[in-house]
Amino acid sequence: DVRAVLQRDDRKLILMLPPAAVRGPMQDLLASADFVLVATHDETLSRHESGPGPVASQGWFEAEVARISSQLPAHKLIFAIGAFGYHWDAQRLQRRISVQEAWDTVRLSQANLHFDRRALNHRLVWNDEAQQPHETWFLDGITAFNQVRAALAVQPAGIAIWRLGLEDPGVWASVGRGRVPDNDTLPALRL
Repeated sequence: DVRAVLQRDDRKLILMLPPAAVRGPMQDLLASADFVLVATHDETLSRHESGPGPVASQGWFEAEVARISSQLPAHKLIFAIGAFGYHWDAQRLQRRISVQEAWDTVRLSQANLHFDRRALNHRLVWNDEAQQPHETWFLDGITAFNQVRAALAVQPAGIAIWRLGLEDPGVWASVGRGRVPDNDTLPALRL
């Protein structure tokens, strides 16, 4: 019914879902949407443990894109690419942060910045003044380059960035009207 009303005004119905929701009973609801925006940016929700880890490792991301695109037509799919981070404190409490906050942490705390070669996500580890451990994982322009490139292989209807305001400005080198993650994009991603 909602879709019919929207169509009269030449508007579209976009349904946003976490990746796990693209299964069985949702198919009828998904069929009535013009587009399905799938949040492919939070591996931490799918892990059984609640401790630190990649926000969206490349392997996990590609597996989710393959699984989702096998269940929904590509012309309806919009993949939401992550552009933020998570910080875990000494009590293992998780908090969402901006990419800028992660970079500020490197500068202010002398945290060690690592690009995890397995996850293809950035990781920071440091101790605060009280020698309490901290860990941060985040997605920046480099991870967006890799993930957008993988998502475009299935020719989706679109790419979205989640969460605006927390992103690395380098994300926009790979995403946007007329922009693709190719060799011309790489110079904009240099640290």
